[in-house]
Amino acid sequence: MAEKTDENELKKEYQPLQKKFNLPSFDSLENDFGMMDEETDKYVLSKIRRKMSDKIDFYISVLGNIFEGDATLSNIYESKVFDEESKTELFKIYKRLMRYGRDANILSLTYDERAEAEYIKEFYKEWQHLKEGIKKQLVLFRDIWDSETNTNEDILNYLG
Repeated sequence: MAEKTDENELKKEYQPLQKKFNLPSFDSLENDFGMMDEETDKYVLSKIRRKMSDKIDFYISVLGNIFEGDATLSNIYESKVFDEESKTELFKIYKRLMRYGRDANILSLTYDERAEAEYIKEFYKEWQHLKEGIKKQLVLFRDIWDSETNTNEDILNYLG
């Protein structure tokens, strides 16, 4: 059962695990994954992994829409910005996220403190590289909305 705690208490619970497994700092994890809330339980590392998994799932959804998403107006319009090189780069990011997402799924089946710690350490390091690539892709998505709209056949067909 989860119990109410404050951030300092959770930080105190994490510090011995951080030292034991050479994990990233609490503040760095919180900054990247925003996982600190009012509740925790004795499985601090599982909580951190779940927050990482939430972020992975979110970006898998955002980036995956370009490849397989519904034929929504936004997906049709945003996919126009990608050439083959951009799609290849996007897919590499997508594959890495899927790999770590599946690792998180496997870890969720049984609690193994060491495996949780290894996952956190490994994914945190990988995330530092992935987020730059994700940001680059998101900037492309954003900037397409500032470009002059060429109402092509695909968009006109979508609008009926």
